[in-house]
Amino acid sequence: MHSDEAYSAVINKMLSGGADFAEIFLEERYTGSINMVQGEVEGSVSGKLFGAGLRAFKGTRSIYAYTNEL
Repeated sequence: MHSDEAYSAVINKMLSGGADFAEIFLEERYTGSINMVQGEVEGSVSGKLFGAGLRAFKGTRSIYAYTNEL
């Protein structure tokens, strides 16, 4: 991933634009499931969720952006 300094720079940029509060959300999660019918495997799925989100608040208003390409 990136450095703490890079994350701080993004947060500071959002705050300098007028936000009262800003946060970064990072996610990396692996999922998997197996579907069975009457004791027999019918199918399976596996995957990886990966991405980052930025959220900024100004008063009671907020904005959120998300990407899966860092």
